[in-house]
This record gives sequence, C-alpha cells and structure tokens, in this order.
Amino acid sequence: MARYKETIICVNEACAHPLEVEFTDATRKVRLTCPFCRQLNQIEIILPSDRGGIADRVGLPENGAQVKIVVLPGD
Repeated sequence: MARYKETIICVNEACAHPLEVEFTDATRKVRLTCPFCRQLNQIEIILPSDRGGIADRVGLPENGAQVKIVVLPGD
C-alpha cells in the first residue's frame, strides 16, 4: 500500500499555516484540526482511479500527478 505525505494550508485565511498530513491509497478523507487556530480542515484525497463524488465535482489529478488534494472547511 502506497503511503503519501503532503503539506496543506489551513483553510482559515487569517491563519494559513502549513500542516502536514499523511495517508495511504486507501484513505479518501482526513479531518485535521489546525493546532494554531483550531479550524477543522477536511482533506479530500483523489486518486486517478476515482469516479463519482468529489472526483466528479473537482476533477481528477492532472499532468500525471499521483494524487489531488482538496482542502475544505470541516463540518
């Protein structure tokens, strides 16, 4: 199982701190609370083989990328 490590930016524009997230190819959604501003970040992981759901709304990874990361405010 492939493991990935990516850096995302907190969705709170006033904060915008970088946050590291680790996931595998079996992971599709990660929720991470920013330790600086306490904003809940919902990270959606999209792989080239994905169909439906968030992949249809925002598109698949482009230009040969292995993953596409979409960060949304958490519920």
